[in-house]
Amino acid sequence: MTTLKNILDTVCDDAFVEIASSYATNTQDDYRRLVRYANKAVSDILTQHRWGALKRRATIDVVDGTTLYDLPSDFDYLINDTTSTRNGFRNVDLPASDEIVALNDTTNIINYMGRILGNQIEVLNAPVGELHYMYMSNQVVQKNDESYAKSFNADTDEWLLDDELLTRGILWRWQKTTDDADWQADLQDFTNYLEHMKFQDTGARTINADESIRHKYIPFWAKDIK
Repeated sequence: MTTLKNILDTVCDDAFVEIASSYATNTQDDYRRLVRYANKAVSDILTQHRWGALKRRATIDVVDGTTLYDLPSDFDYLINDTTSTRNGFRNVDLPASDEIVALNDTTNIINYMGRILGNQIEVLNAPVGELHYMYMSNQVVQKNDESYAKSFNADTDEWLLDDELLTRGILWRWQKTTDDADWQADLQDFTNYLEHMKFQDTGARTINADESIRHKYIPFWAKDIK
């Protein structure tokens, strides 16, 4: 992991700008603007891909009579087909379709299921005990105290993803603001590198490996094989 200070030093070096002793607390507007550009680049990068480094696992302590539980503060996206209860003994349909949830209200369904309601998870039919699921975090910055955040606000904050990706995302914004004629080429360079990193990020792919009889998906061509 690399600090914001080191990343912005690289941006300044690439843009032929004098490296600052600090950025987040600098008295000069140009250097503080680099921090804003860094946070805008973070937002772009997060919206373009589900990065493997941001996968998190959460646990709900299901209590009898309670169906609504708060999502983690850094929750961004649910990773489908990763929810289970009883130490993985049984899968939970999360997110369940509205049709199945409505059917559960009027019939005797024994399926374990859940859905996202605002900033909470509604858990239906699951037994008392731990329920586990995986999600994508929106906090890609690590602080000095090892907590996480969505954006930079200190030079010592550390970036959890690829350094070069963030550097290029900041550089083209700086070049555009300073009316550098090459800013569009720098934007294209960032875009190309972003696509490359998305392809390389194989850890972000969700893989279902289930050797039991509870297979969730059978390819259409395999169903016809006798």
